[in-house]
Amino acid sequence: MGGNAVHQDDTTRITRIKLFDLKPFEAVFTKAEKIHIVDKAVKSAMQENAFVFLENDWYRWDSKTSRPQSIGSGLACRLNDFYLIDLDNDEDLDIIYSSAVDQYVNWDTNAVYIFQNKNGDYQLHRFTGYLVNTDLSERKSDKVHFKTVVRPCCDNNDFRFYDSVLNTHSWVITTLKGATVHKSKVKEDFE
Repeated sequence: MGGNAVHQDDTTRITRIKLFDLKPFEAVFTKAEKIHIVDKAVKSAMQENAFVFLENDWYRWDSKTSRPQSIGSGLACRLNDFYLIDLDNDEDLDIIYSSAVDQYVNWDTNAVYIFQNKNGDYQLHRFTGYLVNTDLSERKSDKVHFKTVVRPCCDNNDFRFYDSVLNTHSWVITTLKGATVHKSKVKEDFE
């Protein structure tokens, strides 16, 4: 599955995870064009909740302090975490928001957001976790597998791993819970 972002080190039994890089699969636009497309999609799909992406502060997880740090606000800061990819082969670019930012800060969960393009109108789909692996070559079979992980929050000490399948014909997402791993056995690599 295009670049292994989950790796288990057998000598120390540490699971290493990092955000999956969707950039090689993304359609290329100028920054101004991409801002226009993403702004329209977010407003269309999220309506009164669009401020979450378009106005709110943007946070990046600081692994040294284990706390989020604000590093800007609005869509311009988040733009590189939106990926324009035709997931359902209908020649309309859908948008994936995949990020390790804002986790548990602007909302109470980790999540991957998909903005389904229906002839210029967008519908929001989401599933739990931040993206650590996918195989976009399966798009021709109407199914895309997404492997995600939810980091511990509050009094929870476990990372939870999930496998979600998006049926691009029906746009139904099925999510299965996989492993649960104690935070002492997980290393996140975001640098």
